[in-house]
Amino acid sequence: KDRQLVCELRQVSLGSTPDYDAISYAWNGEKPTVPVICNGRTLLLTPSLHEALYTLYRMGQLRAVWADAICIDQSNDSEKAIQVPLMGHYYTHAKRVLVWLGTSGLSTTLAMRAIPDLNRQLSRTPDSIVITNKSLLQHDLPRMEDPVWKGIGEVLARSWFRRLWIVQEV
Repeated sequence: KDRQLVCELRQVSLGSTPDYDAISYAWNGEKPTVPVICNGRTLLLTPSLHEALYTLYRMGQLRAVWADAICIDQSNDSEKAIQVPLMGHYYTHAKRVLVWLGTSGLSTTLAMRAIPDLNRQLSRTPDSIVITNKSLLQHDLPRMEDPVWKGIGEVLARSWFRRLWIVQEV
């Protein structure tokens, strides 16, 4: 199937307040190899960013976005020197910051669906508990063998969580 993305790049002044989403993702050490057409020209994106944009498009959620690899010329050191210190501004003023952790598998999907319920249950537990199946069950949490814990481990092992910029971005 055709996964070609076409975009339009618009220059906007810092003082304006456009409605846009910012995408926080990990480059994963990938080289930009996936072409997109931007203002009629080919621009190469990392597979990770392309997958994020394509997934948003498929879900009907793709609208005006700010993504560093598109909005900052990665081959221009002078531009990067000016733009990188402004990244906090771009994320702060975004309507939403969308975090792309990567494609999901069965266990990570299970974990992401369970997180709101787990958060609710964990907020009712004491600040510290010894984790045993008995203590988990006492607090209405899944047993240690439950696949949800494996999924949470897989989510937290994603490279996005090892990035230096995540506090600034989200």
